[in-house]
Amino acid sequence: MNEKMKKIYVCAIPCEKRFLDARRVVNYFCRNGYKVVYRPKNADVIVFFTCVVINRAVEESLNKIKKFQKYKGELVVAGCLPGVKQEKLAKIFDGKTISTKTLDEIDKLFPEHKVKFNEIPDQNIVWAETGEIELANIARRILGKLKPVEKIYGKFKNIMLKNFLKHNPDIYRNLTKRPFDIRISWGCVGNCSYCAIKKAVGPLHSKSIDDCMKEFRSGLNEGYTDFVIKADNAGAYGLDNESSIVELLDEMTKTPGDYQIAIQAFDPRWFVKYIDQLEEILRRDKISDIDIPIQSGCSRIIELMHRYSDTEKIKEAFIKLKRWSPEISTSTHCIVGFPTETKEEFKQSLYFIKECNINSVIVLGFSCMIGTEAAKIEPKVSEKEISQRMEYIKKFMKQAGYRCMYISKWNVLKFNKIRKNS
Repeated sequence: MNEKMKKIYVCAIPCEKRFLDARRVVNYFCRNGYKVVYRPKNADVIVFFTCVVINRAVEESLNKIKKFQKYKGELVVAGCLPGVKQEKLAKIFDGKTISTKTLDEIDKLFPEHKVKFNEIPDQNIVWAETGEIELANIARRILGKLKPVEKIYGKFKNIMLKNFLKHNPDIYRNLTKRPFDIRISWGCVGNCSYCAIKKAVGPLHSKSIDDCMKEFRSGLNEGYTDFVIKADNAGAYGLDNESSIVELLDEMTKTPGDYQIAIQAFDPRWFVKYIDQLEEILRRDKISDIDIPIQSGCSRIIELMHRYSDTEKIKEAFIKLKRWSPEISTSTHCIVGFPTETKEEFKQSLYFIKECNINSVIVLGFSCMIGTEAAKIEPKVSEKEISQRMEYIKKFMKQAGYRCMYISKWNVLKFNKIRKNS
């Protein structure tokens, strides 16, 4: 009977929300009698989650599709590409597709499945296509049986990792226990001029506070201590169901226990709106990390991006945040070379990051997505100039006390503030 069992391989371009979708799809196929394999050549069905966040991600997605088409397994192209770049996709692929906002309709592609997709709950652990999470768990269990090793490992983790990687939460969480993710909503209410993702993710749809709290308590009961709140726009949570991110965080942080909560994608508009209401919550010291993507420190450029542009109020909110929760780790994203951005406006972003004492920064060179409003804004900043500015950032941030990591595959700079010994 096992010989007849169909095999599924699932892959996703790096995006943690798509990793959660991938985990749910894996469970969906497993409930319908499939076996998971970690090599596409062994699969009967290959599901590939694509990305369109920047042009390089689009090109990588298209290249991977060409590669997957060489295998015998039936390819299903999922994620954001089918919802945003249909014409490009159609030039190389005419098979099954499903976009991020219509993932619930995957049953239409597999009508023979008895267990339907809506019977599979949203997931709390991201999918690792190579099985590294599963392998890491096995290794941890083996090491746990060796008491001397366990003791040394525990000391190393609790002292070295926590002290030196405190302000690089992604690496810290990956080297220790995987976090328990709680996706509080899907979709976006923003209208950023450079972004094509909204077409793929659709309008805002928030889970109820009760559903979020059920997931949170489930994680606590399973022994998790690190939680990550995920959404396309966490700050907008609840606009569609008469609740708010403040109400949700208040409920969570009132819960007894030894745990920490990280928040991703807290848009500055909502950060400024809710900052005063967050004071009591922050003083409880349950929020360990918060990601507030400013994208630029120049009001004029932010206005062109169609984002919240009062930089003084954003800065004031950062100051309050650090005052109420001094140990909290803050992170942000910044786009360099947005159309018409001058050198002085570019430098304003760097001064803003330094003045706000932000701990972790991801910098991307502007990637012009065809079909967005930003693609029509002139003049464009040249690729050469963007490269020169990226080099300038490295020097500036190093002098400001940051370590730099360059992700060449995506042309991304990531900076983490060096922790000073107390």
